[in-house]
Order: sequence, then C-alpha cells, then structure tokens
Amino acid sequence: MEVVWITADLLIEDVMQAWPATLRPLLRRHMACIGCEAAAFHTLADIARIYEVPVEALLKDLRDAAAAARSGSTLSPRYRPERADPERRYAAAVRR
Repeated sequence: MEVVWITADLLIEDVMQAWPATLRPLLRRHMACIGCEAAAFHTLADIARIYEVPVEALLKDLRDAAAAARSGSTLSPRYRPERADPERRYAAAVRR
C-alpha cells in the first residue's frame, strides 16, 4: 500500500477534502466532523483529544482508508456482490 502523509497537525477539513475516503473511518467512530464549522480550525490531534481516541489509532485508520482508496480497493472486505443485488442473491441460492 502507498504511504499517505496524514499527520496529527493537519486540519480535519483539509484531510476530508484531500482524501474523501477518510470520511468513512470518521463516521465509523461516530465523529461529527463532517459538516462541523469547527473542522476548519481543529487538527486531527484536537479531534482525537475531544473524542478521547488515541491519536495514533485515528491516524492509522485515516491513512489506511486514504491509501486503500488510492490503490482502488475501497470495498469493505465483507462486501459480497450477491448481497447487493437481489437477482444475484436469488441465482446464488438456486445454484446451491
């Protein structure tokens, strides 16, 4: 995977704009950064402190999401195409 230079001193708004794939880890952690007016002023370190999350864990999640998006693998490892399409799901059930 490619190295993504997301550091604790970056503003959360800049991170979300530069790497849109980072929205998913923020939502997964129930962080209200998306659409927040303070996102233009808070750094990732601030956000980690506010939400009581270890900054290194938050940075790893954001870096992994951004790198995965750049490499083209944005789907969740649990994603199965047959779950998304009812016709495929039916066809898979009939084959069994």
